[in-house]
Amino acid sequence: MRKDILRKGLVFMTICFLMYAAVLPHIITNVEADLGDVVYEIPSPGYGTSGLTWDGNYLWSDNSVLDKIFKIDPMDGAIINSYDSPGDGARGLTWDGTYLWNSDTDVDKIFKLNPSDCSIVDSFDSPGDDPRDLCWDGTYLWNANAHNSKIYKLNPSDGSIIFSFDSPTSSPLGLAWDGIKIWSSSSVSQKIYAHNPSDGNVIVSFDSPGNAPCGLACEENYLWNIDMLDDKIYKIDINEPPNTPTIEGPTSGNWLLSHQWNFTASDPNGDDIFYYVEWGDGEYIGWSLAYNSGETMPRSHKYNAKGTYTIQVKAKDIYGLESEWGYLTVTMPCSYNIPMQWFWDRLFQKFPNVFPILRHLMGY
Repeated sequence: MRKDILRKGLVFMTICFLMYAAVLPHIITNVEADLGDVVYEIPSPGYGTSGLTWDGNYLWSDNSVLDKIFKIDPMDGAIINSYDSPGDGARGLTWDGTYLWNSDTDVDKIFKLNPSDCSIVDSFDSPGDDPRDLCWDGTYLWNANAHNSKIYKLNPSDGSIIFSFDSPTSSPLGLAWDGIKIWSSSSVSQKIYAHNPSDGNVIVSFDSPGNAPCGLACEENYLWNIDMLDDKIYKIDINEPPNTPTIEGPTSGNWLLSHQWNFTASDPNGDDIFYYVEWGDGEYIGWSLAYNSGETMPRSHKYNAKGTYTIQVKAKDIYGLESEWGYLTVTMPCSYNIPMQWFWDRLFQKFPNVFPILRHLMGY
């Protein structure tokens, strides 16, 4: 009896799981994702959806065919709310923390909208014909223009142009800000690009998951990308490992003394980093506490025998992505007994820059 109940329970759970999997709208494609890999996907509201933004909890998109702006559940693509767009050519969206911004190609305007009902708060002319996606960098508004293939940095109070750069390909359609870099997309090249915002130079690029990449939005170390042809919204991994750390410090010295080396690495995504150091003599420093990207970790070490050693260090970000090893070869040649060593130790520690020739000869 108990076995029969257990068997029926297992069958019921299996059926429930299969039903859930069958209707699950997003598809896990790569758990151990690399840069540019799709993590999962959800359906878009339909053909003509192009602009995209992320407000911290939900996705927003606009549709120039339906003249609508949609608030979307990022888990399953369900439409939470829909609103009439201010014009007939909605093609770009961004979120500034309080308001939505919407570009319209029909009237060549950029609208500031109240997110509760998408009513117009303010508006100004776009910097060129055919304005597309928008992004917000915390202070300024950015706009991609498909007509002249430029990307503009704008004053949000009046739309005046602060800076612009040429897109690496014609007709940029998507735009996003990740806190450090500007991201753009193009259906012509079918690529997604990361730009240095100071000069527009391309830092990295990868193939888009669909054939017509449009709107972009950043969520931490992920990039959302809407594709206009396949009616899907892709979540893409854009996390990069920290850069290879550098090691600064002496390359030779007295093995009887402790020496300091400085370890420095930066993270392309601006994430905090952790350091791991091996001294080359069997000793090591396990993963350190978190440091800011680009912050130096100073550490001292004393070797117990003369010889040549290779110090190596790597860094990882808060998501566990590790850098390549950085190396420094050091030689500890001095093994003689220095008379009154306690005196010289204290002298050179207190006055590290005096008697440089004597310091060198004595191995300090």
